[in-house]
Amino acid sequence: MKLITSIRSILLGAAAMAALSFNAAHADWPGQDWKGYSAVNCVPTNENSAVSLSRSVSGSSVAISNTGITPVSVFCPIVRDVSEGGTDRVKAVRILVNDRNPTAAIRCNFSSHDQNGVMVDSASDASVGGVETLTMDGINASTWGSYALICQIPGRNPVTNLQSYLINYRVDETL
Repeated sequence: MKLITSIRSILLGAAAMAALSFNAAHADWPGQDWKGYSAVNCVPTNENSAVSLSRSVSGSSVAISNTGITPVSVFCPIVRDVSEGGTDRVKAVRILVNDRNPTAAIRCNFSSHDQNGVMVDSASDASVGGVETLTMDGINASTWGSYALICQIPGRNPVTNLQSYLINYRVDETL
């Protein structure tokens, strides 16, 4: 019984710390609907792609990587839970990547679509190398539309054979 109480206390403490850090990290974005996703949710756009879900040795981090030598594209799902559209409806899109290929970039495109699937607006960014955050801001959207995030991950580093990764992504909508 003592062990269960100790575990419960640890979990409650961890949850409280996570809530505090979440609120502190987003205090400068009032009125935003922040949604974060693990890149392991992304799926290849071609079923024959050399894409792998990976975990660190300790199991503390997960990502999606390109295990092949040619670029692959992945589609990353996004839940839109606010129906209203408008100018700068999406305030920010952030994608954490680890680009280990010095000759090719990780490229991501975020787009908004109307009810009929017609693109309303889009934004793109590309990596320059290493661990970095790709950034897209101020994307317009129509009422009751949808969002799409598609990223291209380069093949392995031609010299070191290291893979490039998408680690996580987030979308900040106006409430």
